[in-house]
Formats: sequence, C-alpha cells, structure tokens
Amino acid sequence: MKRAIFLCLVLFATFEVIYSKERLPAVINQHQPAIFPIISPDGSELYFTRKWHPDNTGGIYDDDDIWVSRKNGSQWGSPENLGEQINKKQSNSLLYIFPDGKKALVYGQYQTANENQIARATENNPCFAITKKIGNKWSKPEPLKIEDFYTSSKNYSATMSTDGRVIIMSLQREDSKGNLDLYISFYNQETKTYSKPQNLGNRINTNGVELVSFLAFDNRTLYFASNGRKTKGKLDLFLTRRLDDTWMNWTEPEPLDFLNSEWDENSLSLNITGDTAYFTSGDTLEKREGIYLAELPVEFRPLPYLIVEGKILTKGTNTNELVRQPVYFKIDNFDTDFIFYDTVENGLYRFVVPNKTQYNFFISAKGFYDYSFSTTSSKFEEPTIQTYDIVLQPQKEKEKLVGTILFQTDVDTLDRTAQEILKQICKNLKDENFSKLFFVGHTDEKGTDEYNLQLSLRRAKNTARFVANLLKIGEDKIEIEGKGKTMPISKDLAKNRRVEIFIIYNE
Repeated sequence: MKRAIFLCLVLFATFEVIYSKERLPAVINQHQPAIFPIISPDGSELYFTRKWHPDNTGGIYDDDDIWVSRKNGSQWGSPENLGEQINKKQSNSLLYIFPDGKKALVYGQYQTANENQIARATENNPCFAITKKIGNKWSKPEPLKIEDFYTSSKNYSATMSTDGRVIIMSLQREDSKGNLDLYISFYNQETKTYSKPQNLGNRINTNGVELVSFLAFDNRTLYFASNGRKTKGKLDLFLTRRLDDTWMNWTEPEPLDFLNSEWDENSLSLNITGDTAYFTSGDTLEKREGIYLAELPVEFRPLPYLIVEGKILTKGTNTNELVRQPVYFKIDNFDTDFIFYDTVENGLYRFVVPNKTQYNFFISAKGFYDYSFSTTSSKFEEPTIQTYDIVLQPQKEKEKLVGTILFQTDVDTLDRTAQEILKQICKNLKDENFSKLFFVGHTDEKGTDEYNLQLSLRRAKNTARFVANLLKIGEDKIEIEGKGKTMPISKDLAKNRRVEIFIIYNE
C-alpha cells in the first residue's frame, strides 16, 4: 500500500514542531472523490461522502452518497454504501455524529409533499434531518423543522451542539454576504422547532464562501472553510471560538495553515478527544482530492470538556450482566429533560459535559431501583474520558408481565388473534390477587415521535377496554401508558408493534 506523508511547519517562540498530514489508504480514497469525513466517537467507523460512484443509489449520475468504512484492528475495511433508507438519488451527506454515536445529522431529500414541515423540501431544496442508529443500521431520517428554512445554493453543510439544541448551517439566503454564509438556529422545546436562521455576521462571513465543518464537543470551538479570506489556495480551514452564550459573538477566525494547501480544504471533523483531525485535502503526489489525517497542535484543539462513558450493568447470578433495555438519564446542572438512552444493542452509554462544573447523574430503568452518581470536570485541562460503569439493582417483584399482543402496521384495533389471546389471559387472571392491570402500548420506528406516541396510547386503551369488559372491572383497576417507538425489543418491526399487559400486586 502506497502511503504519502506530507510535512508542514508550525513555528513557536523558541522551537519548531513538525506536523504531518497523512493520506488515508486507497481503500478509502481510491475511487471517486471522498469528502465530508466524519469519524464515529469510538473511532471504529469513518463516514464519508462519495461522488458519482457506480454503487451510489443513482449510479454515476448520483452526486453524493454516504459510505462507511469500519476499522478492523488498525486497518480500515472496504467501505459500504449506507443504502436506500439514507441515500436517495439526490445528494446525501452525513454531517455530524452525536457523542453517544447513536444519532447523526444528515442532509438529503427526506420529505414528501404531504408532510407538514416548516422546512419544506423540493428537489432543489432538500433538508437537514436526524437518523438514529440501531445495530449497524440507520433509521429513516426525520426532517428537522426550521422556521423559514430555504437556501438558494446547491452546496450545503451543517453541524450541531452536543445536545442538539443548536444547529449551525451554511446557507445562501437573501441577507447573505457571499455565496454561502454561516447561519445559526436554536431549538424551541415547546414547539419542537428550530428558530429562523440568523446570519453569524461580518466577523465570520465574507463576500466569498463559508462552509461550516465541525463544532467541537466543547460547544465553543468551531471549524469552518472559507475562500473569502487570505488563503493558500481555494477553500482553507479556519478556527473561531464562541465568546458568550448568545452564540453570536466569536473570536477572529484563525487559519489552520499547518493543514491548508493549494488544494481545497473544505471539510474537517475531530475524534472524540479533539486531538486528531480528519479532513479533505490534496497533494502534489496524488494530484487528486481525498481524505487525510493529522494531529492538531494544542492551540488549535477544543477547550477542555469531560466525556463520561461506561457500561450499564445489573447483578447476575455469577457476574454483572449488561442491561439491554431503555434507560433514562437526568443530568443536574445541564439544560435538558430526561434523556432517553437506548442500551438494547450493547449496554453502553456516553455523554459529553462542559468543563469546570460538577454534574449529578440520575438513572432510571423499568424494573430497577433509581441510581445516581456525581462527577466534576474542573480538574481537567484538556478533553478527558472518564469511565464509570453503572450497576443497577433489580427491584423486588411487584408486577409481572402476563401477556403481549401484536398489531399490524398503523393499526390500533384488536384482530381476532389478539382477542383470543386476551380471552385466555383473562381466564388465567381469575386466580390472581392483584390491585391493578397495567397496559403499555408500543409502536415500530416508522412515523414521527408524536404520531407513534398517540398510536401506542390508542392501542393500550383499546386493549384495556376489551379486558375490562371481560373481567367486569372498573377504571380504578386499570392503568395505561403509551411508549411510542422508544422501547423496541427486536429488529423485527412486527414484534415492536405490541401492547404488554402487567398485573400489579398489592403492596
């Protein structure tokens, strides 16, 4: 394998340090231009965009598809196309992966004409969307609702804050100063909508192109590309840092000249500790665009932050076992509601929290006693990983699952099979001494969160009504809850479209 290493010099006050830029192997770069590299938080997967590849969804006429290469030891494996769930015949790119590795920001044609979205998509105006990872697959992207969203350019990019409440986008709008400017939108929890994009102003934007690359996990350090400043070539990479909580005041952008060259440096992302960059560039030997790797000098790295990660366990017979069910987190001193965290796949969790604050973590999972622990990031002077395994204690048995019935897609009524199962469950319940019956409705992953929540509630209500009539019990003996699509139990969608029936015993 041919590997080219190119040297650039960074001059300090008393000595000179050499930083290298290394082209990733041919398995990544050998075909059509590979751009927009995004490394997964655990470093095991590299996502990037391939242009005009024969295996793109639209073949050689498909401008952009998302591909992934998985690491086997120290070697990158053969890239795979993410498939038609994510990649459409129009342009698609993966732009940001959240620190937990379970959600990503993507761009593409993900809206249909009958969807009531504030960010309305057409063939020339696709949208930003969120996709969730289940195993090695990504779910159908759900478009973000952004007030007055539009852009006149076919070029695009975006990045987000670690909590998803802020999105920074490259757009061309009526108030743009150049071809593409950086804009920011803020999430409104009540309306579930992002605000109208605001231009980040003259300190960031120029008469040229500004292409946002990556907001570091400190939520303060922003990397972007520009050709509207003094550059070494075409688009060069720059760094700016946020000065306050308005998100509108930033430091004067600094060029990353140890990376910049006569080629286009138009995209960059960092590993989870912020010391290594994956970026697009070129070189005189290869004479073509590709993805490169480089260590960042300390002064160009993000500000300190804390990565809290570990396993979620429960005490087994002989050893601790992974908890493979949904878990809810609440972080004190952190502006967020309870965070649903799906540990079904691997029993792992990961959060990023800002520096110089103590955080209290509260964990809740069905069938277990609540758990809490505290941590502080004030003693760290660089991004730091802190591992904390959580061992949950099972609750004493106060309720028991007595049956599950399944539903067809988008249906909340009971078919004949479900009715027969419920009749048998009711026969079995006659000898049980219980205080209440608890009905929990669920859906598969198709559809929006709100629609699925209501569908799951209707399923639970209809099931409870049928059972109550058979047993001749009143509403005081019934509890219902809808979980929507938040608690899948299987990759088989049919098994997730269900109502679970529990009996709650007297204390």
